[in-house]
Amino acid sequence: PAGLHVYVAGAGATIMDEFAATDRQTQVITAATFVVLLILLVIVYRSLITAMVPLLSVILGLAVAKPIISVLASNELISISSFSLSIAVAVAVAAGTGFAMFLIGRYHEGRRLGFEPSDALADSYRGVASAIVGSTLIVVAPLSALAWLSLGRISMFATTGVLCAIGVLAVAVSALSLT
Repeated sequence: PAGLHVYVAGAGATIMDEFAATDRQTQVITAATFVVLLILLVIVYRSLITAMVPLLSVILGLAVAKPIISVLASNELISISSFSLSIAVAVAVAAGTGFAMFLIGRYHEGRRLGFEPSDALADSYRGVASAIVGSTLIVVAPLSALAWLSLGRISMFATTGVLCAIGVLAVAVSALSLT
């Protein structure tokens, strides 16, 4: 009835409050990371549009990784924790931004050498795609082994490996296709 207040106490309520606070803080940290990256990229590239390209590529890569992780977790093929999600987002953002910067840097190099935009794009893709694929495999192989081969004795690290691997794969594909 009106005026009645119900308060829940105990371990379950405390854990749920902790999860809610962790989720809020993770969102704040992720947003702050993107803002700082945007500022740094604007300083480097001196163009807001060019600075947005790596960030949009990473955001779309993360948008692809999320449903993949959800399906795997709901089918109990992998387990996740709030720690592993936070680390996976950070690793994916860093890798995806780096991959996109490789492509953009090579593109700008081609333009400075006098290439037409389409030729500079093709040249940058040919020159950097193998490096992105190699970097992705170098990161994904040990992270996958850490999780799926049970090399991570602490469950928190075992769950982090597979999530990071999925995130890096998603942002690599995003960089190679969207950037």
